[in-house]
Amino acid sequence: RAESRSFDALFTAQAAATPAAPALVETGGLERTFSYQQLDETSNRLAHLLRARGVRAEQRVGVCFHRSADAVVAILGILKSGGAYVPLDPDYPRERLAFMIQDAAPLLILTQAALSVRLAEFGVPLLCVDEDTLQLSRQSAASLSSAALPSQLAYVIYTSGSTGKPKGVAVEHHNLTHLAVAQSAAFGLTASDRVLQFASLSFDASVSEIATTLLTGATLYLMPPGPPLLGTELGRLLQREGISLVTLPPSVLPQLPRDLCRGVKTLVVAGEACSAQLVNLWSAERRFINAYGPTECTVCATLASCRPNEGAPSIGRPMANVSVYVLDPEGQPQPVGIPGELFIGGAGVARGYLNQPALTDARFVRSPFSAQPDARLYRTGDLVRWRSDGELEFL
Repeated sequence: RAESRSFDALFTAQAAATPAAPALVETGGLERTFSYQQLDETSNRLAHLLRARGVRAEQRVGVCFHRSADAVVAILGILKSGGAYVPLDPDYPRERLAFMIQDAAPLLILTQAALSVRLAEFGVPLLCVDEDTLQLSRQSAASLSSAALPSQLAYVIYTSGSTGKPKGVAVEHHNLTHLAVAQSAAFGLTASDRVLQFASLSFDASVSEIATTLLTGATLYLMPPGPPLLGTELGRLLQREGISLVTLPPSVLPQLPRDLCRGVKTLVVAGEACSAQLVNLWSAERRFINAYGPTECTVCATLASCRPNEGAPSIGRPMANVSVYVLDPEGQPQPVGIPGELFIGGAGVARGYLNQPALTDARFVRSPFSAQPDARLYRTGDLVRWRSDGELEFL
């Protein structure tokens, strides 16, 4: 089973299977393409350097980049070194970055030279991937001897903090590999696909975009640096690069010219409620998937395949190795049609919140539905109900 191996071990196996295939393409401006072998070896060199800098299992390392291939190299290098990456959006306000850096306490921050002045004030050692090329070139391109364990920390992503201060969600390697394997199967992803990396690294949709692509042998296309392209500019990018799979918030679709998106075979919408009107407009010519999932359950928990003229889309059924429960306030399952709180169990449930044991205990609760004593459910706080067709309706 893939879930019994770490993400970096699975990526190394994929690189060995398809070394010459294109893994990563920068779009716009100075374009760079990395084959799987090049991406594997470049991230290996970084992993060796990080080990020399003291990175070990469970050690957190910040990742602060404008959009670039260096950011993906940094993530892979950290995972291969045994560390866990913490995305730090350079566009965040200073106070938010300061809180995240203080809370995550990274051993060092990987970044690019253009951002080093801004980050220097936080007092964490910096490694500028685009500047330390000589130091990196002296490292071994061979894989490190020991991959991370499935139970080790892979990343910490901070939620938006709508209920107060941001919360760092701690996700393990087995959660990450489960996501990549389950989603790539559900999306029908193959080595010939071209996937757009649209989301900010600070938004967990980026985890799905990167992980599913690189474990399938497909090609990941990075958006150009700067604000996300929208409308006609995004459509032209999708058309020019032959993108076949893209994940977008539903709010992006009304401004996107459909005639520029004919090559998109699979469109995944996530992060916001999707309307029946959007499904009717966009699902006739392609696979259209409405995805739902909190960060605490590793990006995605349920998926709905949507078709025209079927009314408001559901949030579907649980992915492989995910279990969902609609419960009343006493924790009893609700029958079809009766609203209740959605609880999620299975392979995606994260470790918990970084440095917040009380909140972790309140939201990640023991599962009364599993024979495994350590099985947990995540309380989403979301109101849903079962439909008669066995799919979940988000309320």
